[in-house]
Amino acid sequence: ARCKTTDQRLKSKALLTRKLWLLSPSPHLETPRLATTFRFTSSVQYWPPDRIMRPTKAALLVIDVQYDFLDGGSLQVVGSTGIVPVINRIRGCFPLVVFTRDNHPSNHCSFAKNHPGKQEFEQVKIDDREQTLWPAHCVQGTHGCELHSDLVIDSSDWMFHKGENAAVECYSAFKDENGHDTGLAGRLKEAGVSTIFVCGVALDVCVKGTAVDGAASGFEVFFVEDASKGISPEGTSRAMKAMEESGVRLVASEQVPSLLGCE
Repeated sequence: ARCKTTDQRLKSKALLTRKLWLLSPSPHLETPRLATTFRFTSSVQYWPPDRIMRPTKAALLVIDVQYDFLDGGSLQVVGSTGIVPVINRIRGCFPLVVFTRDNHPSNHCSFAKNHPGKQEFEQVKIDDREQTLWPAHCVQGTHGCELHSDLVIDSSDWMFHKGENAAVECYSAFKDENGHDTGLAGRLKEAGVSTIFVCGVALDVCVKGTAVDGAASGFEVFFVEDASKGISPEGTSRAMKAMEESGVRLVASEQVPSLLGCE
């Protein structure tokens, strides 16, 4: 059962949106469009609902569910399209849903094609940090940059763009690889959010980075494992360990209604 009727949920979201846009606009946020098992086995134990304090105000962060990262994309995570119905199933429990998008210019520093003589997936140094060179992906204005069309998206959802600076990589939704704040944490806190649930792709890159940085920013963070997909089992295992060590709590989608009281 759903915690509210659709009309009630949309009305509450509309009120939240009106309050939000009284705040100064963020250059990364845009007006959203209207929406027209592999389970990794590890030693990590899910937190049962009766051991987690119910969050006061929670947001769902859906990370980079874009065509270039999904099956058949230029930087595909194999099997990732299967997370879309899981995300749609849990989103109704949240007063706020944030969709993030990689939104790269064509000359982005992470693209192998912009480094003559280098190959995709090679490592190079940029500003004294290691950078993996990726196939061109999520280029502004292309189909690959778009969110999957089967995602349920409401008019009150937030869209958050990252990776628009050609000179620096940005995996996490909260800060780029040079440590610069994206502004998302501040906007969430201004909207009264204290708890975030994170899901999407790729689990072992942008999802992990967002979850870990969210915890460092003072949020209570839950990672929804079966609403996410990693590049490899090994990378998934390392990412889940890193998240757990950062205080992120690992949950399954079936636990979300209990945690949020919308059973």
